[in-house]
Amino acid sequence: MFFNLETLLNYCLQVPKTSSLTMQTRKATMKEMENKLSCAAKELKKSKDLCQTLLNEREECELEIQKSYVLSDEILTRRARFSLHDLFSMVDECGLQVCHLIMIKLTD
Repeated sequence: MFFNLETLLNYCLQVPKTSSLTMQTRKATMKEMENKLSCAAKELKKSKDLCQTLLNEREECELEIQKSYVLSDEILTRRARFSLHDLFSMVDECGLQVCHLIMIKLTD
């Protein structure tokens, strides 16, 4: 059977060529893509682990900040209390000194 050139060309274009070189290239490409996918999965896992670590550190820092606020308030409260105590002590001391000065003046 004899084919003309146009029919033969159409036939060649319709049938996919699958040579052993093409198959090897496809297998190599698939293997390369599998390796890239595996690396991407490992990087994603590392990234997720790092995110979790950072979130945990953030929570710890927020707790430390809350503790600092509580301690700061406590220190300010104690300082104000001590300041009032010191003020009353000074008033009492001044009152005693005034009384002492008055007694000296009265005895002179």
